[in-house]
Amino acid sequence: MSTGKYVNNNSFFHPNKRQIIGQNQKMINSYFHEEGFFTQLITGNTGQNPSQGYCLDYDRVIYKHSLKHQDVISEFLDSMRVFEKRNVFTWISIFDVHHPLNKIPSFSAGSKMSINAHDYNSGEPPETKTTFKSFCYKTTERHVEEIKKVDYHMKHLYDFIEMSYDDDEILISLVSDHATSSTIEVQNSNHILRKEKINVPFMIRGGDYKNIESSEMIENVDILPSILNSCKIPIDLKTIDGRLPKELGGKEKDFVFCESIYPGQTYKASIKDKNYECFLEGVALTKDDGIINLKNFLMEIECIDTGKKINDEKVHKVFLEKFRNKITTNALWD
Repeated sequence: MSTGKYVNNNSFFHPNKRQIIGQNQKMINSYFHEEGFFTQLITGNTGQNPSQGYCLDYDRVIYKHSLKHQDVISEFLDSMRVFEKRNVFTWISIFDVHHPLNKIPSFSAGSKMSINAHDYNSGEPPETKTTFKSFCYKTTERHVEEIKKVDYHMKHLYDFIEMSYDDDEILISLVSDHATSSTIEVQNSNHILRKEKINVPFMIRGGDYKNIESSEMIENVDILPSILNSCKIPIDLKTIDGRLPKELGGKEKDFVFCESIYPGQTYKASIKDKNYECFLEGVALTKDDGIINLKNFLMEIECIDTGKKINDEKVHKVFLEKFRNKITTNALWD
């Protein structure tokens, strides 16, 4: 979301190495910084720490490991008292529901839960990543109540914006990086990049948009050009992978692409159009330097309406060509 590029193009993928994301490419805040905006990042997301480059072209950075959402909101409101006369770009990350920060629900969320949901034995190791977790109704209930609690506290932020600004003075975007697989019950849930695990809404509010609701397929890389276009900030689309959605003045995509590059794991990617969802997974493990070996791979296609496997050779060839066109950097195909 920050660069408007796919992972294989921004080369920011390694979880255990120091990488500087904004060193050789522009981040979204850089565009606003160049336009004279005061830019700030307020986050508890460990992946957005300053040592990874999330301080470049930010005038102010508030970072603390697992910073609670109440503190994030408070820091933002306090900053707007200081910079009330400036044009301000702020990236706020709410990290509380990514995984339970305190291992157990907060006081208010816990009070709303059933007795059964207070059984925290899911049968899976606690270090299991959210995208790999299996469905659990207890986890689902806890997750929903935690979201309700965060939304309750976000009202302070919403009220401040409503009271302080007119619609033509603001642009607000709400988005998430991925869904939570432990709250989704599907038959073929072994694919971590299936639609139930990656589909999230993209919400945007500003003076130019009035009651638009769309089911158009977009990708996280499209968020950067969408926000810049809405703020009338120019960008060369040839330098990024993102495109402007049809509802915002661009062209609707025929399909959307998603990938997972993780050293020590197999490379995974998916493509979804209006009829099919296709999953590709390499056989070899991804190298520490990010080299993706796709000389041998597995590919499955499902019908979105029925969930049935598609074995049509022509359909397989079409999707394989799409993958080859998307996965180009650091990829060994033949």
